[in-house]
Amino acid sequence: MTAAALCLAVNLFWEARSSASLTEWYAIAWVVQNRVEAPQYPDTVCAVIRQPHQFSWTAHHWKPVIDGEPDRRAWVRIKRFAAWFVQAVNAGVAVDPTDGALHYASGKAPWWAVGMQVAAVEGGHVF
Repeated sequence: MTAAALCLAVNLFWEARSSASLTEWYAIAWVVQNRVEAPQYPDTVCAVIRQPHQFSWTAHHWKPVIDGEPDRRAWVRIKRFAAWFVQAVNAGVAVDPTDGALHYASGKAPWWAVGMQVAAVEGGHVF
């Protein structure tokens, strides 16, 4: 597994492991990829995810996924999905369903999203 796929998997695990929706994981992964491609963000998946205060689970520290985690089945599925996603993006066959979104939120739009347009809604996330 590449470093990019592993970092993406960790982010997906902490952001959406309870979702069984591959379309929701796909949209979240695209936000990360859109940030990689945007000049105002770092230019690697791992650097985007590790950027302070960008994803709620990273606010205080980097939390790796432990293989003994109660959500082991989700972790296995997410790792497989993340590896596939990175390969699909690198091959140029992945299509962005978020219309270039750089942000997402779980549930309702948060205070920092005032004035932003909703590009997509997947599962419990607004993009």
